[in-house]
Amino acid sequence: MKKIAVLRCLRTSNNCTGSGCLKAFNNKTNAFAVYEAEETELAAFLNCSGCGDVQMPNNEEGLRKKLDRLVTLGAEAVHLSGCTKKKDAQGEKHECPVITKTAEYLEQQGITVVRGTHH
Repeated sequence: MKKIAVLRCLRTSNNCTGSGCLKAFNNKTNAFAVYEAEETELAAFLNCSGCGDVQMPNNEEGLRKKLDRLVTLGAEAVHLSGCTKKKDAQGEKHECPVITKTAEYLEQQGITVVRGTHH
C-alpha cells in the first residue's frame, strides 16, 4: 500500500478544513488520479510551520521534525496543496520559499514531491 501525505500552508489552515484535499485523495481525482490503480493510505495531513513573518513565526526545527516523521512513517509521496502558492502583486502564483525548501529536503530523503492536490 502506497503511503501518501498532504502538506498545506499554516496560514491557510486558519480558514480551510482540508476537505478539498481529502475529497480528492479519497476519490483519487485531480492530482491523486495517478494512484487510481493502487491501494493508498493517507499517512499524514500536515501544515508547514509558518513563513517567518511577525504574525507567523517560522519554526524550522519543528518543521524538520515533522518531515523526519514522514520518513519514519514510510511516506512515499507528499502532495503540496495549492495553498502553498501565493499570488504576487501582478496576480501570478509563486511557490512559497519555505515550501520550496521543504520540497527539496523531502526529495533528498527519497520522498516524491507532487505539486498539487485538488487544484
